[in-house]
Amino acid sequence: MSKTTRKRKRRVNAPLAAAWIALTLSAVLMVVVGVMMFFVKASDGDVYAAIDDGTFYEGISVNGKNIGGLTYDEAWELLSEDVDTALRSVGINLKVGADAWLLSAADIGMYSDLDDVLFSAMALGRDDSVVNNAKKQNELKENGENFNISYSIHESIARDKLAVINEAVCTLPINATCTPVSVSAEMKPTFNYIDGVDGKVLDIDAALTSLSEAVTSGSFTATIAPEMVYQEPEITVETLKASLTQRSYATTWYGDSSAHRNRYRIANVFKAASMLCGTMIENEAVFSFNEFFGPRTEADGWQLAPGIVDGGRYEDQPGGGICQVSTTLYNALLLAGPEIEIVERHNHSIRATYADYGLDATVSYGGPDLVFKNNTGAPIYIFAFTDNENYITHIYIYGLPLEEGVRYEIEGKLDETIPQPENSYQDMPNWPTGFEYTFMKGREGYKATAYRYKYVNDQLVDTEVLYRDYYREKATLIQRGVGDPNLPKPQITG
Repeated sequence: MSKTTRKRKRRVNAPLAAAWIALTLSAVLMVVVGVMMFFVKASDGDVYAAIDDGTFYEGISVNGKNIGGLTYDEAWELLSEDVDTALRSVGINLKVGADAWLLSAADIGMYSDLDDVLFSAMALGRDDSVVNNAKKQNELKENGENFNISYSIHESIARDKLAVINEAVCTLPINATCTPVSVSAEMKPTFNYIDGVDGKVLDIDAALTSLSEAVTSGSFTATIAPEMVYQEPEITVETLKASLTQRSYATTWYGDSSAHRNRYRIANVFKAASMLCGTMIENEAVFSFNEFFGPRTEADGWQLAPGIVDGGRYEDQPGGGICQVSTTLYNALLLAGPEIEIVERHNHSIRATYADYGLDATVSYGGPDLVFKNNTGAPIYIFAFTDNENYITHIYIYGLPLEEGVRYEIEGKLDETIPQPENSYQDMPNWPTGFEYTFMKGREGYKATAYRYKYVNDQLVDTEVLYRDYYREKATLIQRGVGDPNLPKPQITG
């Protein structure tokens, strides 16, 4: 045979060799796949598929009841009767001293793990490899396997029930308190501190543990007796002292005119300051000046003293002069920092000479009010005193201290003076011609801006524009007679 022939035969054999290699690899792959099918574990998806379409293998029981051959729904219906019976049997006796409560399954949110048990039972003989599943199925037929349903409580439901019981048996703690007892030589308040009292409350966490242990152990009619524990008050004398430092201080002077020194007006200022002194405003509470003092009437001890009426003239009224206190309080509130939120405030129609432009606060029951909210994070205390020898109203605000090194100053600046308008006249036909009476004195108007300055370690770090006020100008109003000159002159008082 020639060399040419031999070469041709080798070329013919090459494709055959490739085919044999491919067949061999395919056979090996099939063997590997087959082995994997026998030895790789099944997934949860196979178990869920069995729940939908399959039955439990023979030999499986729950709570001693055979469920082999049943579908998931059939087994659930069979066993749910046991669960319902168990839940109805619950009557746990909770004793606190001489009192007792019988707790039902609903009271403690008791529930079973039936669904989890049935899932685990359905997984037997299905959740492993083919080989191991077959082995497990044979073991089930020979020896069987039993599952038990267990029970638990919903902690949130049980806690709510225990909280209701606690309200019936607990003695709430009483917070420490303080009251102003005297005024020092420097006109600063001193305090009398009264210790708080511990309360006794149900140990809810311990009671929850006892309930859970009784239910999980199957003691559905157990008696538990959780202890009462002492609860300290939230506010002690120590915490009260730490939170009671002078936060701000303001004064106003009422000795600048005889009208301000009117003894009845001074009596009203003293009465208002005395009522306000020692007032506590809780954190996040809102204080209304008018609601606190109520209507100002003579029957309630308010004296007749000059007060602004009709926005332009003075007339005696019960409580006249009380704005001296509201204005002083307002200044103290501003100096206490922005954590005290001014909700409502109004300037007078006539500028008050005892305060800077824009820093007064008028009040009138049923009308303008001074309202603020305490956002300091703790209660604040207001102390008000009058020095009637020097005609000074003092107001202190005590509470949590300002931040380290922080203090505030306030200022009202006059922006514009508006000239007084020309006189206006009101003709009075029942008065004789030529008789005139100045019913209301005119005045200039003012526009002003109020500022609050923040200092840190005596360095100005912020200037806050609080608002702008307008004190309206008024013309002098003269009432003049236009009637018969022979008419009698009117008798005018005031």
